[in-house]
Amino acid sequence: MKSASLLPQSQPEHDRSLFISMACALLGIGVLMVHSASITSWPTEFEQVYLSKHLTFLAIAVTVASVASYMPARFWFDRAPLLFWGTVILLILVLIPGIGTRVNGAQRWLRLGSISLQPSELAKIALPLLTVRLMLQRRR
Repeated sequence: MKSASLLPQSQPEHDRSLFISMACALLGIGVLMVHSASITSWPTEFEQVYLSKHLTFLAIAVTVASVASYMPARFWFDRAPLLFWGTVILLILVLIPGIGTRVNGAQRWLRLGSISLQPSELAKIALPLLTVRLMLQRRR
């Protein structure tokens, strides 16, 4: 039997270009949606607050995704359990009074200085990574 890596291999460049094009199209649609939802009939100087905030977070997300895309798949594969258990700890911290922050009646946030973090968003990344790792290990 061949000794092949179970991690995904590099895809042809056109697949990557298609993926990036589709992601950019979705990001553009998101920017248009935020812009159209934040327009008022009586314009003020604060009208673009939501759009500028969205664009700021979009720039941060694209930067982080760009850096993460250059890391080898093995990097994420090896750290999946650590990411998962770190996220579980953050999810538990949210439930502790005084540590978790209540926003609009729901205690789902951690406040780190001027930054608020919702650990459930990290869980959406950590859980699939761990699941893939466990499934691939089971195949071996």
